[in-house]
Amino acid sequence: MEAGRRILKNMFSLSVAEIANKGISLVTLAYLARVLTPEGLGVMGWANAFVLYFVFFVDLGFNVVGPREIAKNHENIRRYVNNISTIKILSSVVSYSFLIIIAILIDKPIESKYVLLISGLNVFAN
Repeated sequence: MEAGRRILKNMFSLSVAEIANKGISLVTLAYLARVLTPEGLGVMGWANAFVLYFVFFVDLGFNVVGPREIAKNHENIRRYVNNISTIKILSSVVSYSFLIIIAILIDKPIESKYVLLISGLNVFAN
């Protein structure tokens, strides 16, 4: 019975994280779609595609390797989760900092830069 409870707890934790991830993406998309004109939606697509490169840097395969390593070694769950969370948070901050620098240096209208920075918040959702 204990294993079933643990599985339900883990499923709940993963579900909450996935819902939060999708929720942040939905909120930023809804906000930008409301503020931008229909012509501005192309800028939004460009910004989302640009931000995806930074999201790849933050992910680094931890979504695959983390659960695999935890399944192999149950005793070190807390250590794995703390290490992975710390690395992902730090890489998110570094990645978003680079995104800010690029947004400042890029030759685009100011609205495009704002869209890029707002879309860049998805780096933290990952």
